[in-house]
Amino acid sequence: MNFEVKSLLFGIFLMCNLGASATAATTAVKHFSPANGAYIATVPQNWTIQTDYTFSVLGPGHPLPGVLFSIPQSEAAGTNLSSLGTGVAVVTPPRHQPCDARDYLATARNSVELSEAGILWTMAHATDVGTGTKSTTQIFARRIGGHCLLVLYLVHTTDLNAYPAGSVQPYDRVALLRTFDRVRRSLVLASVANITSGMRGPIATKGATTQRH
Repeated sequence: MNFEVKSLLFGIFLMCNLGASATAATTAVKHFSPANGAYIATVPQNWTIQTDYTFSVLGPGHPLPGVLFSIPQSEAAGTNLSSLGTGVAVVTPPRHQPCDARDYLATARNSVELSEAGILWTMAHATDVGTGTKSTTQIFARRIGGHCLLVLYLVHTTDLNAYPAGSVQPYDRVALLRTFDRVRRSLVLASVANITSGMRGPIATKGATTQRH
């Protein structure tokens, strides 16, 4: 085998391996399933999973149980995005509760319908502005039999004007919402009967497999 052929084969080998490494780096995920096995969600490997999350939209004494998948601090570093509480939450209201997204946001006047791959969602959003901070909640609601499934996009940011000029960059909203969309679309429902029962419980995640106990 001459030198030119060897060089060409080595180049192809190198490109294939570098490409595989890059793909693995950008698609590293883990799968999550609650103790009742109601659904499986696929999230980035470095995201944090909070299984005792509650969404208190219905007032005191009526918390809605769910799971919050939060972005890591590294994704917010150097930007005005706060990693604390920013992420995607999956929430399950009690059976026979309303299932229009606007019903779960006090300031939302209406909702819009969104159809994806034969699945119908309603979507509503609201923004809460504080002193130097802004919190945006976008809710997607899906009816499944007598049950309702909510997926929340939670984004918390700080005012860029509060920092020295050039020290902090605006976060990439398009990229963040694209990742949130992938998480929502990854949801696979297992047992409709279990959607609103036993949301609490130990779970385990492992690479490209899903385990629950």
